[in-house]
Amino acid sequence: MSHKSKGISTPVEFGAELCSDVKAVASWHYDWSPTPLICPGDNVPMVWGLGALRQLEQGTLTLGGNSIYVLGFNEPDLASQANMKAGACARYWRRLEALYPNKLLISPAPSGKDYQYLERMRNQYISRYGTPPKFAALACHSYGSTTNLQAVLSWMTEKAEEWNIREVWLTEYGLQPPFGTEYFASIAYMHQCMDIMNQFYRVSRYAWFTSRHPWYDAMCCFRWETGALTEIGAAYKNL
Repeated sequence: MSHKSKGISTPVEFGAELCSDVKAVASWHYDWSPTPLICPGDNVPMVWGLGALRQLEQGTLTLGGNSIYVLGFNEPDLASQANMKAGACARYWRRLEALYPNKLLISPAPSGKDYQYLERMRNQYISRYGTPPKFAALACHSYGSTTNLQAVLSWMTEKAEEWNIREVWLTEYGLQPPFGTEYFASIAYMHQCMDIMNQFYRVSRYAWFTSRHPWYDAMCCFRWETGALTEIGAAYKNL
């Protein structure tokens, strides 16, 4: 995979300081918001859920970033995340399409627990509107298991081929406690994941979780408080 495929998710708390993180390890980034910090490379906005969609429709938020792409809803299959039934997600997606007809929309990113959600959402959209939703790429997440990543990417690739969609984006992956309590475990997992991604030519972008995080220091590319590059960050930089 080329370096241009490598991204990173970044927490919004650090502001401009995060640009040094992005520049050090990746060529694109997102921060789960519609207004990502403008750093070197591709800065991709996300419409995380219904609240962000409504604010953008009402004009109280303006879509930012410098990218032709927009990331769709974050883990709508989970109650703790965007929390959308498949039919509701289809309706909200129609509104997102109307709002940004000139952007390339990346599909909602279901969790690795229910990645088939995307097909249910698509079927609901077709049933309601008579045409498939506009997806420039299929987005997905996977945590904690290379077995899960293999299953997620196999399914996503199969559906991308079936639906005539050229790309698959793995927008979150990593080890979380109790799996990632040691740096060496996350580094080994990172390399195993790359071997799996290289099996699927449609996987065009990927983003490690995360640059910094106060809870998951053993899986981050940089120290939460100091910003120092970690062993994981060095490994990710050299992928």
